[in-house]
Amino acid sequence: MQYYLYIGTTRGGRQIYSGNQGRATTRVVNGLPTNGSTIYVRLWTRTTAGWRYHDYTYRTGRTDDHGNSTATATAIALPSTTAGVINYAGDNDYFRVVVPSSGVLTVNTTGATDTFGYLLSSTGSIIASNDDAGGALRTNFRISRTVTAGTYYIRVRHFSNAGTGAYHLVSNFTTGGTGTISVMTSPTPGSTLTSATVTFRWTNVGAVQYYLYVGTTRGGRQIYSGNQGRATSRVVNGLPTNGSTIYVRLWTRTTAGWRYHDYTYRTGRTDDHGNSTATATAITLPSTTAGVINYAGDNDYFRVVVPSSGVLTVNTTGATDTFGYLLSSTGSIIASNDDAGGALRTNFRISRTVTAGTYYIRVRHFSNAGTGAYHLVSNFTTGGTGTISVMTSPTPGSTLTSATVAFRWTNVGAVQYYLYVGTTRGGRQIYSGNQGRATSRVVSGLPTNGSTIYVRLWTRTAAGWRYHDYTYRATTTTGIATMIFPTQGSTLHSAIVTFSWNATGASQYYLYVGTTRGGRQIYSGNQGRGTSRTVSGLPVNGSIVYVRLWTRTSAGWRFRDYTYHAFTGSAQAYHFVLTWGATPRDLDFHVTGPTANNSATRFHTYYRSRTNNGVSLDVDDTTSYGPETITVQNWFIGTYRFSVHDFTNRTSTTSAAMGNSGRVTIRAYSPTGLIGTYHMPRRPGTLWTAFEVRVTTAGVNVVPVNAVTYVSNPISVRSTSGQQTDSSIIQADLIKKR
Repeated sequence: MQYYLYIGTTRGGRQIYSGNQGRATTRVVNGLPTNGSTIYVRLWTRTTAGWRYHDYTYRTGRTDDHGNSTATATAIALPSTTAGVINYAGDNDYFRVVVPSSGVLTVNTTGATDTFGYLLSSTGSIIASNDDAGGALRTNFRISRTVTAGTYYIRVRHFSNAGTGAYHLVSNFTTGGTGTISVMTSPTPGSTLTSATVTFRWTNVGAVQYYLYVGTTRGGRQIYSGNQGRATSRVVNGLPTNGSTIYVRLWTRTTAGWRYHDYTYRTGRTDDHGNSTATATAITLPSTTAGVINYAGDNDYFRVVVPSSGVLTVNTTGATDTFGYLLSSTGSIIASNDDAGGALRTNFRISRTVTAGTYYIRVRHFSNAGTGAYHLVSNFTTGGTGTISVMTSPTPGSTLTSATVAFRWTNVGAVQYYLYVGTTRGGRQIYSGNQGRATSRVVSGLPTNGSTIYVRLWTRTAAGWRYHDYTYRATTTTGIATMIFPTQGSTLHSAIVTFSWNATGASQYYLYVGTTRGGRQIYSGNQGRGTSRTVSGLPVNGSIVYVRLWTRTSAGWRFRDYTYHAFTGSAQAYHFVLTWGATPRDLDFHVTGPTANNSATRFHTYYRSRTNNGVSLDVDDTTSYGPETITVQNWFIGTYRFSVHDFTNRTSTTSAAMGNSGRVTIRAYSPTGLIGTYHMPRRPGTLWTAFEVRVTTAGVNVVPVNAVTYVSNPISVRSTSGQQTDSSIIQADLIKKR
């Protein structure tokens, strides 16, 4: 009988210890790590059948020099210099200091470790934070704040959540007087401004001069910059009203020179109607109400009370391309519409038979990024012979199961019904006929290519002919290929696009791309058995692009039709397109990068700050699965980092939903077309750092990172590069295979 023992940092590894134990059943092992990492133990037993083993894992203890919370904070004096170490990834060191009176508390670190610092109140709330102080302290934080007597905490971490290293914390305190830095008193720092004109007020610390910057970037002065003399307030006009962040820097000329505090505010949004059923604008019947989609993503809600059973009709007028919804009293969608056709081709129209009660109308722009004015028109006709029949079967919006379908509708006592079935809205290419008083019709010869079928049901009421429109998806013959990318109805992101479809085992596929339905003005070609084709020369004017994908099946050639919105913008821009699946529901696209060539200052573009330094995010999609598109109009020399944050599960430290979905994908496009497709690996975490774009004088290079970690605060994405990388996963997989 014999035992053998391995101890290592990888499964089956023996980096720490390896030895024959003979018949002994214990072994003391020294030199184990103290950084909280996992160690792997393999215990071998020599049996009559040969060597056999069991594997075990352990978590090592962490060496830590300072407490990790306010409750365990290390007490420090004023002034003092205290040695500290970020001992392991994610380590936070807390310090407690008692300030004896009002004055200026200044804390900073020194050393080679890139630190990030926070000043906290006695309750642990953040008063201020800082990354790089600049100058000789470019890798160290520095915070200087006017404070009153009391207890304060300092929290120190590494700039990168994965980093470690030693530092010294330097703390100083000066009592009030001419060395004190003024602080902003109004508006409350971090609050939302309520107007485009705001009065900023600050404390009088007896300084000889104050200076004020107001801008759209940290330390910027794009909106206002001026010497205030000894004044302690300033009215600033021309502030944005689009919900963006503005940055305010208040300078104080002290005995030690110019010193400042930075503040951020959220600008208010001008909005004419409520954004929910709870804040909906009440309208009467009939009425015409003016409205404006004030900003990207704006939704206007209206509340209407219907007095009795009858037909409620709502539509918009004007040049703005609207999309409308009719909602029940609980907010559930009853009906929706995009374009009503005819003179209302950019306006929606909904007409529904309803009962007495409260209803809501929701109006948005057809494009999530669009804005513009409109008028909402609402009308109501009471029941009886004025009631319009509604389709009961098949369920509106459903997929048909055959080329022959029985359409059935409600009997409202009308003297006549008329039915159109076509391939266009209001069309009758397939069927058109007077139904008399009948309430059903069997229609044959429907397409079997998965295309959209349009049905118009007319009712002859006392007020004349009235109708409801319905759409259905045609049944699909087995084996017809389906377009995978781009997503049906989406906006293309370049003049060069790669179309991809699923393989059905067909002997041939054929592709048309044109400017009319079924047209091939742009491209036409036999793809053989190929399942993708890159098409160039697409329009860049926002027009409709029509794509027809043919499949050669055993029954002959069959097709599916798709429509897309052409790209609009610079032909030299780069585009990065994020899509995902049903879960997690809300993912956010982030990019950080340099604010100038070789700059250490970095911008952060994401849903709270969607345009920075020539880099923009088109939309924060919270209701579907993307796409969200980041467009880079111009590059600065430096590194740009692209990440996806799981906002839905942001507070979890164990969630694997984003990685397990298998649907999180980024497609990168240069001005010449698709340059790469990146899929999130199946790893747990709430932040996926997908790749970096490294820009040099030689050109633009995309470098995969594939790091996955946990981040709760979206703002922290700016300073997070991830922990678990491809190399560590590959190494683990290789060891596992051995």
